[in-house]
Amino acid sequence: MAQWLKQRPEDLAFALGNDVLPLVEGLGREGLSPELVNRLAGQARKAAVDLLVGCERVRLRLRKDIGEEYTAMRCGGSYIAPLFT
Repeated sequence: MAQWLKQRPEDLAFALGNDVLPLVEGLGREGLSPELVNRLAGQARKAAVDLLVGCERVRLRLRKDIGEEYTAMRCGGSYIAPLFT
């Protein structure tokens, strides 16, 4: 479980750069106007940067001590969960 939890921030960052952003940028091929695609892609890139900052913060915290995540979970919280909401 510890290894799975530690891998989540990296997996999320990979999916964002490999799947989500290219899909948004490819919406023009689906018939959306270039202006709309550019606006959506810009919003997606900004959100991606914010999410990547969060992923890196959580990755570093979990790499240091996965016990902190287990403690947070027992108390009804999580460092990882906000990345996915």
